[in-house]
Amino acid sequence: KMSSKKKQRNGFFYFMLDMREELRRQGRNVPMDQMSALAGPRWRHLSDAEKAAYNLRAKHEKRTGNYQISSEARVGRMDCMGELLSERRDIAAEREERRRRQKEILKDCLPKTKA
Repeated sequence: KMSSKKKQRNGFFYFMLDMREELRRQGRNVPMDQMSALAGPRWRHLSDAEKAAYNLRAKHEKRTGNYQISSEARVGRMDCMGELLSERRDIAAEREERRRRQKEILKDCLPKTKA
């Protein structure tokens, strides 16, 4: 039987989130289940002060119950085609806007006729 309680998020978890976002900015989309293998060696080489910042973040979020992912991490979300959601374009709206501008340009270029 599965427990409904969420796993506690520690400093390493938040380090992985930040590292994953950094990789996304570089164009590498690494699934979360593979992040621990990539982040583990880097985490071990961090100084105690650097680790403390992530551990403090985990403690703060545990205390406040605020387990939200940072807005930077949300910006990096991708759709099923691998495109960033933040960069998604509404092609139909762009096409309609282009047609509207072309129509206005044509109205301005054509001589006005009296009816």
